[in-house]
Amino acid sequence: MKIKLKNWGPVSECEFDLDKSLIVIYGNNNIGKSYAMQTIYLLLKNLILYAQNIVHYSNGLYLYFVSSGKKISSSAKNILVAFIQNQQPEQIVDTDLLSIVSKELEGEFLDQLYLSFENSFGTFEEILKKNPEFTIETSHSSCHIDLAKRIVHLNQDFKSVRLKTSTSDFHKHREDKNYYTIYVCDQKINTPSELLEERIAEIKKLFALDILHKVQAVYYLPASRSGIYAGMSSFSPILALLAQNRSSIRGSIQIPSISEPISDYYMALSTIKENAHDDFKDCTDEIEQNILNGDVHFDFNRKTILYHPAGTDLSLEMNDASSMVSEIAPIIAFLKYIITGLNRTTHSKLKKLNKNSILFIEEPEAHLHPANQISLLKSFVKLSHLNVQLIMASHSNYIFNQLNNMVMDQQLDQTSYLPILMREQNHTTISEYMNMDEFGVDDENFADVSGQLMEERDEIIARILEKTEDHPEE
Repeated sequence: MKIKLKNWGPVSECEFDLDKSLIVIYGNNNIGKSYAMQTIYLLLKNLILYAQNIVHYSNGLYLYFVSSGKKISSSAKNILVAFIQNQQPEQIVDTDLLSIVSKELEGEFLDQLYLSFENSFGTFEEILKKNPEFTIETSHSSCHIDLAKRIVHLNQDFKSVRLKTSTSDFHKHREDKNYYTIYVCDQKINTPSELLEERIAEIKKLFALDILHKVQAVYYLPASRSGIYAGMSSFSPILALLAQNRSSIRGSIQIPSISEPISDYYMALSTIKENAHDDFKDCTDEIEQNILNGDVHFDFNRKTILYHPAGTDLSLEMNDASSMVSEIAPIIAFLKYIITGLNRTTHSKLKKLNKNSILFIEEPEAHLHPANQISLLKSFVKLSHLNVQLIMASHSNYIFNQLNNMVMDQQLDQTSYLPILMREQNHTTISEYMNMDEFGVDDENFADVSGQLMEERDEIIARILEKTEDHPEE
């Protein structure tokens, strides 16, 4: 599955290959990494919601398919009426069916996507002036979205639907290797209409399944996780009090807008309802022992994340913990309480075929010593093998080099790792897949800076040596 962005704010071109288990985005500050990640997150979030309205997924199985039943749309009847009026012996109606589904996507999916963007990007109206476009490529479908014109164009690989005239209503339909043929009698079109409606439902179902086979949940962990969580936790009682006493409040109170990814992040952490699971216990234990030197848990009475330092009776809220702890604790909380792995009832052969969740993390290295950055990254690589796909934005040379070492040492499969460089081109931002082979990834982001520092070091040493030679000690 691939998602492509075009003319989206500062980003002129960007592509994410979501078939990779670990995606890391590199690039300078203010280049559009977070911008692109939030956009992909919102796009996937709304795609999943749309797909879940088409099919119901539970316990690793698709239990119920939404079908048209006996309800016949006017669009399906219109296709048949036009076919009868044209008096042609047969007609392929694939384009017509795709157009109907595309129109439904423009309403059901695109309307909600617009709301998400309006909630997240204060400059959304300005963004639309650049005619942004999205392309979603799945196993069987390609969906192109012209956001400014509110147009969706769906292409899909499916067995062609052919209408054929018939003098009898005896043959309802016939299916062979190449065609699904519906026989149409001008005296009775109810049955052909039902059959055509079923084909429309099949197109929707196939698109929905393509989405859900890839991902069923997305989660976003923003930069400055600790500050956002602490700040919004402080505001929660105030907002509750305002809601209770709104009738007595005179005038208007302006509350700063909060982007949808950040709101989703806080809501996920503040509404935890279940006890910790052990889906990723090895990874969380490793991070807690090797980096935090303590454990993270959720206090259901206080409705907050707490940190328990090893060997003490203390339980610290994020405001009282170190910056390192408060940045990593939300990641641990997501893995313990929110993100779940593949259902245990699912057949073992399916475990490598299905990516259930995608976790977006901005700056995982924030407030971490280089040694801890490396340790955290090793745990993330293990996590990417446990049915959680990771998409990260990083400024860390240590993370870049550690991943390179793991590629060279074959601890990280080249086919599962995708390094993306976002860089400036003609005053806009483009993304490109970085070159990778058995010797790692070409350093197109950190090399210049590292080289400059080495040259500066050599110059300083040369000056010291020259000074020493000019003024030798007596």
